[in-house]
Amino acid sequence: MAIQVERAPMWDPRIETLPREELETLQTRRLTRQLRRVGNNSAFYREQFKAAGVRAGDIHTIDEFVAAVPLTKKEALRENQRLCTEAGRSPYADLLCVPEEEIRVVIGTSGSTGTSLLMPFTEMDRYLTSLVMGTTTTRSLVAIGVRRGDLYQHCYNLGGAIVGGGAGYLTMGGLPPYAPYTVVPGHVGKSKHQLEAMRALGTTVLSATPSYVLYLAELAQAEGMNPRRDFKVRLITTGAEPGPVAIPGLRERIEEAWNARCYDRWGQAESQTRAYECLERRGFHAIEDLHLYEVLDPDTHQPVAPGEVGILVVTCLVHEGAPLLRFNTNDLVALDTTPCACGRTNARITKIVGRADDMLKVRAVRFHATEVARVVDGVAEATGRHLIVLAKDAQGKETLEVRLELKQGVTASPDLAERIAAELRSTIGLSPQVTLQPEGSLERSAVKTTTVLDLRDPANRDRYRERTSMFRAF
Repeated sequence: MAIQVERAPMWDPRIETLPREELETLQTRRLTRQLRRVGNNSAFYREQFKAAGVRAGDIHTIDEFVAAVPLTKKEALRENQRLCTEAGRSPYADLLCVPEEEIRVVIGTSGSTGTSLLMPFTEMDRYLTSLVMGTTTTRSLVAIGVRRGDLYQHCYNLGGAIVGGGAGYLTMGGLPPYAPYTVVPGHVGKSKHQLEAMRALGTTVLSATPSYVLYLAELAQAEGMNPRRDFKVRLITTGAEPGPVAIPGLRERIEEAWNARCYDRWGQAESQTRAYECLERRGFHAIEDLHLYEVLDPDTHQPVAPGEVGILVVTCLVHEGAPLLRFNTNDLVALDTTPCACGRTNARITKIVGRADDMLKVRAVRFHATEVARVVDGVAEATGRHLIVLAKDAQGKETLEVRLELKQGVTASPDLAERIAAELRSTIGLSPQVTLQPEGSLERSAVKTTTVLDLRDPANRDRYRERTSMFRAF
């Protein structure tokens, strides 16, 4: 059955189609105003500016800003948060640009690359740029065809990464006026109840991690339901882990499971940046009226040419609470500033290689886990579920194993394993051991699926065992 694709309007046509020259003028105006606010109010940035010999009032253009202001690194934010906490102050006290009583929501990062950062947001921040239900989210939903009457079920874990405010307050309170859809606040866990709600209410738009979207489809089948027939879901949006833009095969699997169109989104808790796919599905549209984007060479930190891969650096142009300047996301991406066929003029993130700090190293060879994911997603006999296992043998030599699930009815064979190993070898430059396993044998995650298990550190073995046991409880 073909999936119908409708033309979608724009939530804010004037802003979304601004010519590049006018967009850059808007960015410059907002940037200079933000620099004054940050320079006057943020103790963290006052120290950063002083160390770099920067005077915020002397910066009048984007080029001057990029040349003068140093990158903000996550490690520096964590260290400052630690010092504030030890001094008995709020973890984000030095970042604040408003009185503390104006903070309405505090959001914690997932902490996947270290200690979680706690970021504060005002009422305006929450309304305008909230990753959960702010205006930027509405812009991204309208771009894929969400319309009045749609029921949007939001299935992310708001209790773990979000601190303060509460799931209901953040989800419903951040909804902009006249948003053309109805929100069904969901979560992860109690997945049978999620399915029951989806079927009873007639949910038409499902939003969750790619892992959870596929998990719900499998659970529905196990409960005797057919996701393609027994639900009214017509649109799916994914985020919070590598999705269809980074791993194209994921889109096909999700759409096949639900008979619904799947679109990817990208966002960050630290800066509340949001980028989204449109109907053209040719990369993520950056929201450049609210954020300034740079793509820099990972070593020299100089701008790369359009279309080349570099680290993504983001500056918050309108945030009130604790705006970040030139925040190094460590995401390796490519940016395209040519207009999209949909009519939007905002730059598009057309390629996501992975995180610079998530690169794996085995026997002096470096590669990204997403490179492995792209290979195994192209194996017709497999489900796409996989686990990269790094370990050491009895002689202390590093080993690389890729465990891969086969589809029901497919028989494991040495020839199939060798074919997959050869494809991986040509992609990542290493010869892994490929272990073929039956469908259902690897972890099903409600939040973020573990795809890398590094047993070179013995502590990781217990952590993976705990995660697997927890997810099976769903």
